[in-house]
Amino acid sequence: MSLDVKDASGLTKVLKTTLDEGEHLPHHIVEGTVEVFGTVTVGNSVTIDSLPAISGTVTADSNRGNVTEASIKTITTGGTHQQVFASNANRKFLLVQNVSDTDMNLGIGYNPTASTGIFLAKNGSGVVFESNFIPTQEIRILCATTGKAFVALEG
Repeated sequence: MSLDVKDASGLTKVLKTTLDEGEHLPHHIVEGTVEVFGTVTVGNSVTIDSLPAISGTVTADSNRGNVTEASIKTITTGGTHQQVFASNANRKFLLVQNVSDTDMNLGIGYNPTASTGIFLAKNGSGVVFESNFIPTQEIRILCATTGKAFVALEG
């Protein structure tokens, strides 16, 4: 998907709004007066068929951020759930991956058990939250064996 814009000099630019494999999030800054051609959808519900020219600096930017914590963590006490991340109302990205040889369970806002939670199978199973659904509650993990490793990223 792309968005065509024309600046005050009449030059048309195509702003890319989706990613190809391996690309980073698009970020565009357009200066001057801009006309938008075609249909523009705002949010998930409002569609605008034509927009008046916009003067000044216009920034079209995806939700971007930085990883604020990235680490390989280990289970401190087997059979007992432990905190991965505290509650975080500003969380924009979350990844947890089981890199051990033992299954794990993840709890989002609750304490997981061996039969509840998001099941993270041994040898690489993981979960990623991004875009429009990122839980802000405390993240907890459970594994039967002490010392087993998992990757945890938060942004």
